[in-house]
Amino acid sequence: VSAASLPDASPLFALGPGDTIKVTVWGYPELSEQLVILPDGTISYPLVGVVHAGGLSAQALSRTIERALERHVPSPHVSVVISEMRSRNYSVIGEVGRPGTFPLWNETATVLEAIAQAGGMTAYALPAAAKIFRHGRQAAADTVTFDLSALLEGSGPSFAPTVRPGDVVYIPSQSQQRRICVLG
Repeated sequence: VSAASLPDASPLFALGPGDTIKVTVWGYPELSEQLVILPDGTISYPLVGVVHAGGLSAQALSRTIERALERHVPSPHVSVVISEMRSRNYSVIGEVGRPGTFPLWNETATVLEAIAQAGGMTAYALPAAAKIFRHGRQAAADTVTFDLSALLEGSGPSFAPTVRPGDVVYIPSQSQQRRICVLG
């Protein structure tokens, strides 16, 4: 995924391990770098050394690098752009058009938006038994079960559950609900 194809991130979006960023110092192309944030939340940048990037917004990181470069470059202008996001994502599996893992750009993304991102439900979906497997900070995972069909018809709650980083949205198949009854 290229940076040009990604939606605008919130200015409060926090960078995390695995995210790829493009650092550009205007007027100094030799200082422009494509970097991956390491598991400890740091990057290694020329002339500056190790910089803590995890938890910072792209704007805050650009100001941090600017301040560190002032000793070496007069009035540096630094731009930091997220080119690939891997620290915050969710997965959609089951009876959807394009199961997979997708970037989570904001804190208010709903399960409906997640399913739409995955190509919508197939004709074999069982929306009444949809689930979100949520991996919290504790060792145990939570499971949220909801009736997506009631939500879509307006007979359920007026809000859709939000998707959090690491969530797995599961849309089961109708074939799991088929029962055969033989009489006579």
